[in-house]
Amino acid sequence: MSSASTVVALYEAVTTGAIQKGDFVALVAFGGGLTWAANLIKW
Repeated sequence: MSSASTVVALYEAVTTGAIQKGDFVALVAFGGGLTWAANLIKW
C-alpha cells in the first residue's frame, strides 16, 4: 500500500470535493533508502 498511498489520497481528495478545478496540488512521497519524489500539479 505504501507505493499507492499518494494516489489513494489524491482519489479521496477529489471524490470528497477537497480539490477543485484550478487548485494547486502538491504530491510528495518517501520510500525506502531515502528515495523521494515531489511534484506540483494545477488541477
